[in-house]
Amino acid sequence: MSEILEPVLPSADDIETCAAEWIVAARVRDDWDDDKASERDAWLAQSPAHQIAYLRLDQAWGRTERLAALRPPKRGFAFALPRMWPTLAKAVAALSAAAVIGYFALPSERPHERIYATALGGHDVLKLSDGSQVELDTDTVLRISLDDKRKVWLDKGQAYFQIAHDPAHPFTVTAANRRVTVLGTKFIMRQDPQRLEVSVMEGRVRLESSESSGKQRSALLTLGDDAVATQTAMVVTRKTPRARTEEMAWRRGLLIFDQRTLELAAAELNRYNTRKLVIADKETAALIIGGTFRTNDVEAFTRVVHEILGVKISTQGNNIVISKPRVGG
Repeated sequence: MSEILEPVLPSADDIETCAAEWIVAARVRDDWDDDKASERDAWLAQSPAHQIAYLRLDQAWGRTERLAALRPPKRGFAFALPRMWPTLAKAVAALSAAAVIGYFALPSERPHERIYATALGGHDVLKLSDGSQVELDTDTVLRISLDDKRKVWLDKGQAYFQIAHDPAHPFTVTAANRRVTVLGTKFIMRQDPQRLEVSVMEGRVRLESSESSGKQRSALLTLGDDAVATQTAMVVTRKTPRARTEEMAWRRGLLIFDQRTLELAAAELNRYNTRKLVIADKETAALIIGGTFRTNDVEAFTRVVHEILGVKISTQGNNIVISKPRVGG
């Protein structure tokens, strides 16, 4: 039986514990050096969830003097700090509570930018000074220039942009090596590790992509256009009004699946939840599901697929495993 997804991912608590240990080590340890900094950076690069947890707790440390009491003696300091973590967690809880519910703003390492990020399952709206509005989906990281508020970067996740019209000052959104330029319009951008998707809901935008060869590619997108850009290609298709409505459902806390494979549906739900759906085999992954589900209700989804598709549901740690029932079982 071939595996579709890897089981047992770290929980949100595990990630925050590890982030806290890195912060204490970097701020307190006398033997902090470039090697340890490289190890920390490698951990941060593993997942945007690591980056968000680290940035949130690091900001909390800097904002409260109470954490100074956590400074351990220089001698006998152990890198892992399990007994110290409960105190640290209590100290940052008040500052991080809002971030868990919606989004949080953090100062960037670049002094002329500000980072806005949503936690897993988070959702919120940013209102910009020019009258534009950006709605952030789950696990999304957005940077805004403090020098030019109409210049932003989508580093991770999905956002819905409603841009105020200003012909003299085009609004630009950069994701990886691609840039969207608009004057005034409504569109969705989704930045995944290997692809960028842009869907236009109103008006028009220009999507520009620079390939590794240096060749410039661009496409003018209008209402209904959907562009998917990778490092080497760009494909533009047209979406029906029904498909565009389904694509916007996350703004209402919903996911609408119209004849979607179980593998793709599970991947979408996993974007919103710490409990992960694991598809155990290729045959189960290829099953087709349809329906409307709340983004945060994994249990309801598993009940439906069990009743409709007859699959087996089991729990392994923080994962919910979906598999084909054994014959005669």
